[in-house]
Amino acid sequence: MRPAGVFDEDYHGSIATVRTRFQWVVLLAGLAALFLFPLSPWASSYWLGLLNFIAITAIVVLGLQIVTGYCGQVSLGQAAIMGVGAYTSAVLTTKLGLSFWLALPLSGLTAGVVF
Repeated sequence: MRPAGVFDEDYHGSIATVRTRFQWVVLLAGLAALFLFPLSPWASSYWLGLLNFIAITAIVVLGLQIVTGYCGQVSLGQAAIMGVGAYTSAVLTTKLGLSFWLALPLSGLTAGVVF
């Protein structure tokens, strides 16, 4: 928290998301915990799957928030684009046996081509 009466002197300071030393420490600790969690003994396949689902949903919601919140557009195709990408990724990895890292860009390209 910044004390009262402390103002930014330039534009970059005004738009900064992480401003204080405490915020940097919390951000770095959170990123370290995020990257080290799969190596921990508590990381079962259930928890990893749940965290992946939460992260994917957060990415989609942030994209929808940009389109509807900042741009003011109504987006009915956001879920359809996510569904096409997810379906393509599932088919490529399970039926064709491709690796996840190859299926990821291919599913994004497929969703882009379809829409």
